[in-house]
Amino acid sequence: MVAAAAQDQLPKYDWRITGEVVSVDNSTFTIETPKGKQFAFSVTEDTHFRSRNTQVQSLDDLEAGMKVLVGVEDLGSGKYHAGLVIAGHLK
Repeated sequence: MVAAAAQDQLPKYDWRITGEVVSVDNSTFTIETPKGKQFAFSVTEDTHFRSRNTQVQSLDDLEAGMKVLVGVEDLGSGKYHAGLVIAGHLK
C-alpha cells in the first residue's frame, strides 16, 4: 500500500484495532480481537470503508468472517464509532 498524504494529513483516530467481524446489523458491527475481546462500532455517513478491489464500500458489504482494521473514535461510556474500516478476506 502506498500513502498519498503526509503523516500529519492523515485522519486522526483515538486508536486502531484489528479483528474478525462477528456480526453486522443496520448501523453497527461487532468484531472479535485475536485475544477474544469483542467491540461494537457505530457506523455513520462519516465512516470510510476501504478494501481490495473496492469490494467493501459500505456497511451493507461487510460480512461475518471478514478481517478488519478499524480506526476508532472513542465516544465514551463504552461506545465507539468506526471512522475508518479496512476490510477483506484472508486467503
